[in-house]
Amino acid sequence: MRKNRFLPFGYTMEQGELIPHPKEAPVVENIFTQYLSGTESYASLARTLSKGCVPYHKHTKLWNKHMIKRILE
Repeated sequence: MRKNRFLPFGYTMEQGELIPHPKEAPVVENIFTQYLSGTESYASLARTLSKGCVPYHKHTKLWNKHMIKRILE
């Protein structure tokens, strides 16, 4: 059985409070910046992030366009 993400990417729970995740929050900010600039598509953002060091899931560092779409929505 696969565990779904309970917290949005970019956030963590600390002492019962939802706070920005120190490594993930800058990635979310970058996704919005790049996408809103009009120069990047979901797929191109996913390719770039797959080369980085912050995985969407702990079991794989690969990103896909659906992950980007969920963050932007």
